[in-house]
Amino acid sequence: MVYQYIKPSKILEPFIKQYWVLEVNKPVKNTSPLRIFPTGFTELILYYGDRYLHIDKNSSETLQPSFFFIGQSSSYYNIAPTGKIGLIAITFKPDAAKLFFKMPISDVENNFVALENVLGRSMVNLEYKLQTAADNQERIQTIEEFLINQLKELYTDYYKRINHSVNKINQSRGLISVDSLASEACLSTKQFNRKFTEFVGIQPKQFTRIVRFQYAIYSQQTQSVKSLTELAYKCGYYDQAHFTNEFKSFTGYAPKDFFKMCEPHSDYFS
Repeated sequence: MVYQYIKPSKILEPFIKQYWVLEVNKPVKNTSPLRIFPTGFTELILYYGDRYLHIDKNSSETLQPSFFFIGQSSSYYNIAPTGKIGLIAITFKPDAAKLFFKMPISDVENNFVALENVLGRSMVNLEYKLQTAADNQERIQTIEEFLINQLKELYTDYYKRINHSVNKINQSRGLISVDSLASEACLSTKQFNRKFTEFVGIQPKQFTRIVRFQYAIYSQQTQSVKSLTELAYKCGYYDQAHFTNEFKSFTGYAPKDFFKMCEPHSDYFS
């Protein structure tokens, strides 16, 4: 198996957290589905091998498209391999995907959409070039050329206000009010909610919950707090019950079971 992180170019670094590559060269049979929970990011995913099956909480199965955009998640879902996996993922910073796509990012909340359905038939040629490229270096070069062209076309001044808000949320580890964020953005609360959701893809209150949840995972990852009650209070939860309910909502597991089953790793803060 190959699992690799790649940094974006300098021009895209303010907007893209990373590229990552996953290759599984042997078909995997009778494998338990992999649980995916909210990360705070949106992603563009290209398959050049076999694809994953998306399994929602109602056990409904959908084969993921070959080239697709996946929006913010506010809950968990599972994925299962269908063969020899090969993919590249572009992880956008929380507020940045809107700079590359004309649609409100909230249109894809808890969902995914084939890129062809977002940008039209012109994507067919791009998808073909990416799938038939000689290697991942060539694929990433092609992806970056496409993204830079999209960025030139769609850059907007509203991004600066929302970017400042996301930075404040990160600094506070999710412990900041929407009214405070709206005030700093010089917007009414109603207007701020609308613009934030359009860019980030999810309501600001929900996003702060995800950031706080990710910080709890990061705290376990870096400090391994023995008492979950101590961890809950450290991360700003009212009490142990609130902490447990948040974990169950985002992962389907109570914190104790989650940390027993999973090596703690925060996609957001790592």
